[in-house]
Amino acid sequence: MSRASSESDLKSSNSCCMALHNLLLPITFDEEDKEDEVGLTNGLMLLSNSGLEMTESHEVKEEKHRRTVEQLVVDGGGSGGDGRGKKCGGDGVGGGDSDGDSFEYSTDLYYTKMIQADPGNSLLLGNYAKFLKEVSGNMVKAEEYCERAILANPSDENVLSLYADLIWRAHKDVPRANNYFHKALKVAPNDCYVLASYAHFLWDVEDEEEEQEHRQYQMNDNNLSI
Repeated sequence: MSRASSESDLKSSNSCCMALHNLLLPITFDEEDKEDEVGLTNGLMLLSNSGLEMTESHEVKEEKHRRTVEQLVVDGGGSGGDGRGKKCGGDGVGGGDSDGDSFEYSTDLYYTKMIQADPGNSLLLGNYAKFLKEVSGNMVKAEEYCERAILANPSDENVLSLYADLIWRAHKDVPRANNYFHKALKVAPNDCYVLASYAHFLWDVEDEEEEQEHRQYQMNDNNLSI
């Protein structure tokens, strides 16, 4: 496949994803959610004198953390990133970000507990795999949880695409990665994120092949010079 074709696919897919990303962020809640929040606040006021406020406050914290995790999953970026983990609020280059470390630890613990409670939940498994790849940078563990998510739900295009990207980055196994991208596209042929990830994969493969050809040419040239 020519670079022009790959570049065209990538631009088209990225344009679609940007539009979808703008629709998703910032996360908004409907009127029913707002009414629930108001009701919960009023409930806290009524319970403050009964000794139950601490329990309700804990539930509020749990709900806020859940929504923060959901925001993180949306913000984490599609598959086909650079494969390097990044801490929230930081540049991903280690050192000194105690808030980022604390958030990463608490989110990891949150996912771990949720999965222990519901080990067959493909959505949780897939989201945790995405968190491990995009935030923690733990590609090995991300691959493990992707495999578990696929076993739980073989038709999740996002997990299939994520797994294909992990295979490519961790093992440089082009045929296997390409196979999983095709599975994802078969499930959702018009999914913007899957298309963008696949286009990025094709671009990377082409660059890798060109580099290999260049190295081989240099080796042959050096052998002739001896």
